[in-house]
Amino acid sequence: MVLWDGLPDVPAATPDPKALAKAGGFVPLFNGKDLTGWKVDGGNANQWSVKDGVIRATSDSLPNRSYLLSDASYSDFTFRFDFQFPGVGTQGGVALRAEPGENMPLKPNQFVFDHPIVKLTMTNPIWPAYDSTGSAHWLHITTPFTPPKNKPTIVVGKWHTAEVTVRGETCSTSIDGKPVFDISLDRNAASPKDFVPGLKRAKGRVGFLVNYGELLCRNIEIKELAGDPGVGQANPPAKIDPFQEKSVWVSDGGSANVLTVTERKGDKFKARFLIGQGISRDVTGTVKDGKLVWLAKDVIAVRGRPGADNYGTLATDVKGERIDFVYKAGNAVQGNFTLRLQVGK
Repeated sequence: MVLWDGLPDVPAATPDPKALAKAGGFVPLFNGKDLTGWKVDGGNANQWSVKDGVIRATSDSLPNRSYLLSDASYSDFTFRFDFQFPGVGTQGGVALRAEPGENMPLKPNQFVFDHPIVKLTMTNPIWPAYDSTGSAHWLHITTPFTPPKNKPTIVVGKWHTAEVTVRGETCSTSIDGKPVFDISLDRNAASPKDFVPGLKRAKGRVGFLVNYGELLCRNIEIKELAGDPGVGQANPPAKIDPFQEKSVWVSDGGSANVLTVTERKGDKFKARFLIGQGISRDVTGTVKDGKLVWLAKDVIAVRGRPGADNYGTLATDVKGERIDFVYKAGNAVQGNFTLRLQVGK
């Protein structure tokens, strides 16, 4: 069960400029008293509590696990907090650019409720090394279990400080001031249907996970990095035309439609449209003000009939950029499909 109110994410609060400067740009996400500004996603809300300025998370089994996600979404940021394991046998994590209720690809054709995360675990001999503290799951590739470059030393009953920086398509993590990993989005990774790795998303929630065991967190704060090119990458990513030459759009569904842009001049473009089973057509069209129009003589060869009003609307969601395409015969809608940008971003 997903315990979420269904409301859209809220903007991050605007802090006092003087207080912000004094804190090095960091603002608190936890007031030390209750879970204001947070929501439980999955599991049971009673798994999360606050006492003596500390968030305490508990879970007795993997099926009952849950997340605590921020109400606000963040794009580029440094997320800093202290964490502690009261005992051995705890497995949790840090959620990054997460969306409530989403599913992650665990195995081919198998999706599970989860989020892009960095794992926080108290070593158990039966757990594999690749699932230790600092391992990345669904952040830069479409699979879990990327082991840390430098495995940190975690001690039961000791407070440790973690700092996670997400900037554009990069993520770096340190624990107690020592680097754990520094990764970038893998553009060549296979992309299961309906899934976008965390580093390919524009923004998302931050938060914590407890699979089982007990996890304590305190001093939770965040620093937004918009306009600060000195962290994570040399310069902010430039906005790229999604219809530039060699851009590739792939159907978001069971069909095998693939649109590859071959030429772009001004508002006009040319493309090769593969319609499955080896059938392809050369099409031309225009892109302007968020709307894509294919010339009728070309679209007729793909879908639709003479005189059809065939068009696509450009949009962006948590999965990336898409075209919602509609084809008609006269005023009657004959069908629709969605294409998603795969190459060219």
